[in-house]
Amino acid sequence: MSSNEMTKSEAESWLTGLGIDVGSVDVNAVLATLGKTIVDDAPVEEPNDESVAETECVQCGTTFSFRLKRGRRPRLCSHECKKAHRNEKIRASREPSVRVYNCITCGVECSQTGLGPGRKYCADCNPRNRSRVRTFTCDVCGKEGQQTTRGTARKRCITCKPEVEREAVVRTFTCEVCNEPGVQTGKGPTRKRHEHCKPKLDGKVRTYTCVNCGKVNQQFGRGRLRVRCVECKPDLSVSEPQNNEHTQKAIEIMNALGIEGAL
Repeated sequence: MSSNEMTKSEAESWLTGLGIDVGSVDVNAVLATLGKTIVDDAPVEEPNDESVAETECVQCGTTFSFRLKRGRRPRLCSHECKKAHRNEKIRASREPSVRVYNCITCGVECSQTGLGPGRKYCADCNPRNRSRVRTFTCDVCGKEGQQTTRGTARKRCITCKPEVEREAVVRTFTCEVCNEPGVQTGKGPTRKRHEHCKPKLDGKVRTYTCVNCGKVNQQFGRGRLRVRCVECKPDLSVSEPQNNEHTQKAIEIMNALGIEGAL
């Protein structure tokens, strides 16, 4: 088709765009004046039966036909079915999945929700469940007891446990200084010396000079270095009243009231 040829529908659209009312004028005469001609519209090719197929909609179940072409075949018949199918998939993804399993201990059928790994135990047989109640037999008195905590099963009841532990933790040792036997209680390492045979912090001896008498003395330990010796250190247990005006006035008032020995 050349530039001066156009179909009837194209000519009417072109004249309407120029502001000409196509209903009140002869379209052929106007185009002939402008040097253009009208040609017949190209026939519409109807689809061949071999290029059309039918399938069933996965949403509503109706059968619809579609044109065969490259790519995946359509599964939904209309826009409404596409929207409804998409909303159902969104709701299904938000709902928690429910799975069924059998406990490997008691065989009871249980349900599990979520996307985590599959469970093996029910709530009563789960070893990590703190509310699980178990029974045990005491090795001392032979009575049965119940245990609600997790972990290994107990061997002794609460009444027999302290007595057995108290007898089991008493041990004897021989001092390596005086070679005399001793008794030790507790679960720590075995002692090597008595309390009176232990040295006073080996190698931690320091000397200081008293500021009052000037004598040189020794100090054991790691604390702050002393300033006065034991003889020159004041006795703070007995405090003498201060001889000032307020103290004397208070003593006079208490003597007038008959109170003695207050200060």
